Amino acid sequence: MTYTSDNRNSSPPIPSGAPQGRTNVDLGDDTAALIAAVPAMLGFRPENSMVFLGLSRPADDRATPSGIRPTSSEVGPVVRADLVEGAVTGAAKALIRANSHRTDRSVIILVVGGDAGPLVDTAVRLFRSAGHLPAAAFLATDLCAGASWWEIPLDGSGQGAGNRDWPIGALPDPASSPAAGHTAGRDPGEIPDQAAFDRLLDKEPVPQHLRGLLPACWTGRDHGVAGDYGVAGEDGDVGETSQDIVALCGFIDHLATVDDQDATLRTLLGDEDAARFITRVCCREPLARVLVVLSTGPFGKTVQNLLAGTARIARGPLRYRALVLLSMAAWCGSGGVLAHRAAHRVLVESDRPGSPGVPAGQVTGGTLQLARELVATAEQGRPAGVIARMIDGGVRDIDDTLVRAGDEGVGELLGRVVDRDSVSVVRNELGRRARW
Repeated sequence: MTYTSDNRNSSPPIPSGAPQGRTNVDLGDDTAALIAAVPAMLGFRPENSMVFLGLSRPADDRATPSGIRPTSSEVGPVVRADLVEGAVTGAAKALIRANSHRTDRSVIILVVGGDAGPLVDTAVRLFRSAGHLPAAAFLATDLCAGASWWEIPLDGSGQGAGNRDWPIGALPDPASSPAAGHTAGRDPGEIPDQAAFDRLLDKEPVPQHLRGLLPACWTGRDHGVAGDYGVAGEDGDVGETSQDIVALCGFIDHLATVDDQDATLRTLLGDEDAARFITRVCCREPLARVLVVLSTGPFGKTVQNLLAGTARIARGPLRYRALVLLSMAAWCGSGGVLAHRAAHRVLVESDRPGSPGVPAGQVTGGTLQLARELVATAEQGRPAGVIARMIDGGVRDIDDTLVRAGDEGVGELLGRVVDRDSVSVVRNELGRRARW
C-alpha cells in the first residue's frame, strides 16, 4: 500500500515574499488528465494495481485560490494497493481515515492493468459505508501515453449499466501532466516504473572498491553510530557546526551538477573523510535539519539521491537514519509514497530478529520514534509537525551560519542552495493537493 503526502500544517508561516496559503495544481476537468496525473502524484507508474484518489474540500475552506474553479475538489491522498482483497481493504480504510476531517468527501477508483470487478465492489461497499461516496471507477490498460482507459460500473460488472454509453479514450503523456511539473526537484521524465521504484530502498552489496574502506558505522559493526559524530544531537562546537553547514551546502551544490550522482557518491565513499562527513550529515541534528531545508527547493532531488544512495550501501542504524531523513526529504518534495515507504522500511527492518539497532535504545537519536511518527502522519492524516520543526530549526541554523561567516562567498553559496520562497511554501503546507 502506498500513500501521497496529504497533511495540513497550521503552524505560522516563515516570513518571506512568497505568497501564503495553499499551493494548488489545477488538473482541469478532463478525466484522462486526472488519470494521467497519477504517476506524478504517486512518484512512480503503478502496474497491476488499484488506485484510490480521494476528492474532498477542507472543512475550513475559505476563499478559493485565484485562478481555481470554485467547484473544484482537492485530490488527495492518492493510495495504491495490490490487486488482492486485504491490500484493497487496507488502502480504502487508510484513505477514509485520512479524509475523515474533510467535507464533500468522495473517491475515484482506478484499476490499472487488470480485471478487478469483485475488488471494485469491495471498495465501493467500504467507501459508501463510511460516507465517502465513490464518484466513478475507471480501468486503464497502463499509465503511459496512448494507453486505453474506460469507465466501469460501480455496482458490479455490468449491473446497472443499462444502455449507458460508457466514456472511453486514450491517455495523454503523464510526463506532460501539470502535476509532474509541481514535484520539487524531479524531472518530469524521471518518473520510474513500479519495479524501479520498489528497488529504490533495497540494500545493495557494498561495491568491491569500498570493501575494507568504509568506517564501521557504514557496515553495521558499530551499532551505536556514535563515536565522535554527536549523533542525532546538538553536540559539537558551534563554529565547527557552522563550518560543516557550509561544507554541506557546497557539497550539495557540487553534487547537483553531476549527471550520475549515485556513481559519484560511490567514488567519494572511497575517501574515509568523505564517508565520515556523510555520517555526520545524517546523524548530527543541525546538519540533518539543514539537509531537510535543502530538500524543499531545486536541490530536492539531489538531497533525495544522496540519502537513498547512502541507505542502499549503509547497514544498521546509519541506514535507518538515512531512510528517515529520506522520508522527510521526500515529504518536502511532494513524494508522499516514497516518504511513507522509507519510514515504514525502518520499522520493518529494525523489528526483524537479530537486526542491528534492536532494541530501540541502540538506534541513537530516536530514529525509530521519528519513523513511527512519519508513518502515522502518512497513514492517519495527521499534521507533519516533526518535519515542520526540522525546517524551522534548519532555517535558524542557516541564519546563524550566515551571521557567523560574515563572508560574501558563503552568503552567495547559501543563497544559491536555499530557496527561501520554496522553504516557506513547503513549511506552510507540507501536504499539497492537486485540484480537479
